[in-house]
Amino acid sequence: CARIAEDANDNALTFNIATAMCDFDQYDSAVKLLDHVIARRRAMYSPTDSRIGSAILQRGLALVGRGENEAGIQACEEALRIFLSDGRSEEQVDVSHAYNQLGHAYVNLGNFDKALEYYEKDLRITLIVQGDNDIDTAKSYIMIGQLYHR
Repeated sequence: CARIAEDANDNALTFNIATAMCDFDQYDSAVKLLDHVIARRRAMYSPTDSRIGSAILQRGLALVGRGENEAGIQACEEALRIFLSDGRSEEQVDVSHAYNQLGHAYVNLGNFDKALEYYEKDLRITLIVQGDNDIDTAKSYIMIGQLYHR
């Protein structure tokens, strides 16, 4: 039991390091760490566990960050399938983050209509889950505004 807890803590730490690497545009290193995190989480948890989805979503962010938009889209869609599995509600922060990341990828690909579709989904969920006085809500409005400004 103690070893399982230690593995889970190490995995969480590795995930946090990979997330920080994304914040500093170290996407290649982040992807490598996230591949390890995803493999470990798949071995430790149910296939529909949101911790797996979170790691896959973060990997999608890293892939989009390094310009691999199609692969990033696939990762975000896989994360969404996990977040929405077992009849779970769409009204989750993780789901809004996945929609936001899909919006970024589609902007990078020049598909602004698809990006707007995902940014609007992100905004709708963010307003419900986090309210209108939250930084993520402001970011959602900004992303939509930037699309209209193009």
